Amino acid sequence: MKIKRFLALILTMAALLTMSSFGALSSMALASGAFPSGAGNELTWAASFQDIMMPEELGYLELSALTENGFYAFSSELTDESTEDGSGTYEARILFVGFDGIASRLENYELLSPAGDLTGKYDYSFTAAPQYVLPLNTGDLAVIESVSESWVSRDGLTYDDEEYWQYYSFSQNYFFRLLNADGSEKLCRQIPLGEDQYLTSAVSDRDGSIVCLSGDTLLVLSPEGELLRTFGNGWYFDSLVSLRSGALFATAWGESGVELYPVDAQRGEFGRARKLPKGAYRLFPGGGEYPLYYSDGSSFYGLDLESGKSVKLFSWLGTDVAPDLYSDFGVMDDGSVAGVIYENENSSTDEYAYRLFEVKQVPASTVREKKTLTLAVQWMNYDAGRTALRFNRSSEDYRIEILDYSVYNTEDDYAAGMKKLLEDVMNGNMPDILELDGLPVSRLAAAGLLEDLYPYMDADPELSRENFFPNVLALCEQDGRLVSTVSGFALSTLIGASSVVGDTPGWTYEACEAALASMPQGCSPMSVYTTREDILARCLGIGMNDYVSFAAGECDFESDEFIGLLKFAALFPETFDWDTYDWEKDSDEISLAEGRQMLTTAWVSGVDDVV
Repeated sequence: MKIKRFLALILTMAALLTMSSFGALSSMALASGAFPSGAGNELTWAASFQDIMMPEELGYLELSALTENGFYAFSSELTDESTEDGSGTYEARILFVGFDGIASRLENYELLSPAGDLTGKYDYSFTAAPQYVLPLNTGDLAVIESVSESWVSRDGLTYDDEEYWQYYSFSQNYFFRLLNADGSEKLCRQIPLGEDQYLTSAVSDRDGSIVCLSGDTLLVLSPEGELLRTFGNGWYFDSLVSLRSGALFATAWGESGVELYPVDAQRGEFGRARKLPKGAYRLFPGGGEYPLYYSDGSSFYGLDLESGKSVKLFSWLGTDVAPDLYSDFGVMDDGSVAGVIYENENSSTDEYAYRLFEVKQVPASTVREKKTLTLAVQWMNYDAGRTALRFNRSSEDYRIEILDYSVYNTEDDYAAGMKKLLEDVMNGNMPDILELDGLPVSRLAAAGLLEDLYPYMDADPELSRENFFPNVLALCEQDGRLVSTVSGFALSTLIGASSVVGDTPGWTYEACEAALASMPQGCSPMSVYTTREDILARCLGIGMNDYVSFAAGECDFESDEFIGLLKFAALFPETFDWDTYDWEKDSDEISLAEGRQMLTTAWVSGVDDVV
């Protein structure tokens, strides 16, 4: 049966970024884009960057522990390219990344190797990898290494054999290894864990003990790796954090959200839990004014443990640190933030590089002043963050500060941020740039809140209206004014047999009814589970402007067009019984092929989607 596409119902826009009618703010911001502090705004947060020189034979970089001179980190090295799928074999390595940008291997460190008798273990696989590096006050390194082994107990079996998994075994163990500063081993002990126990966090406390987390259990090891005690309180903890003072805490998800539990590892006791601020999912110990710090995804905060209150110190985007690439960092003794990002500064190339960054307070007079443009989004997304970052780094006079309204969302109301944004906009607290995804564009434009972008496009030497699909631009217009822009579009359409729907694009409700009448008795117009409510919601969502004028404040639901829509919706059932639906028998593909269904929906977002 020949199938054709027809009746494009809607062009759905993505990443809607629209200039508001208010223009740039008159307030001035420093080039760091951060929030000044101190009397007379004497200090502000600013970032500096430095490329990292990685050994050529090593791959990724994952930070593990911060010291006063740099980071210990994990990487990998390709050691064997002879695997059947050509992917090669990689072995983990430990690096030290100095603040001078030089990354060097811990030369004398060697991974654990298989030990014991392997007799009767076929198709044997062994993987060892360091999980945690803990610098000790003695100058030694405590490394916790995981070892995974798998095998089958019957020779000659392969993955394709049904009996393979009957004879399959897997084990994972953890080992405490005490190393000299050069990586050479002083001692090694297996950490005693129960079956199906895995380590998810490890820190050192004020007494030099190593405290490990495994679900609802904490294990306390001596500086030589001997198990001293295990304890818990019934909670499954997320992480451990050890302050500069040596005080130890555990985090868990409780009734009030993320909660912080004081831990006395020597006594095996927990203190009373305290609630953490929203967004404080990953805590960082540090020096400076606060004992703990956290990031909520767009900004960095200091946390006062006594009051439980947090203070916003800076926004990541405001310091030119990519808002999506700052997960690897730590807080220094003076409260500055140091870490590593992996980024591509030039969007036209695929060349990425690791770079060190440091965010610290500097005299405001040393940072170039820029005018701030505010961009309001309902949640921080990759495209908006990266585009704003590139603009900030390239512009000498302006910078974009993102206002992330997702901070207003709650567990009970995930739309609270959008409501707050609409409230601010309608009350005149308009950003310079507005992400329109999910917002009532027609209402905002009718209220005169959205700037006409055509004059900006026409004045741009690199852009013109001819660079865009005219019908896409038309959908972004209101009364001839371009009130929004898009980075892409997709088609939501219907498809059916060409013998029924014809070969001319576009349909009326009457033509659809006539085509359905030509089908066999009992044929459904669309998927059998499409109800009147579904089709009304879809058609009204597409053609609301045909019935409502936001500019005039009028609506018309008595037109022949709307009457035709109601008659069309009447072709569909009021309800559908999902309990009796047979997915195999009643699928759209089968129903179309057998002539029991006239149309089915399709989503076209690229050439690959075209049949």
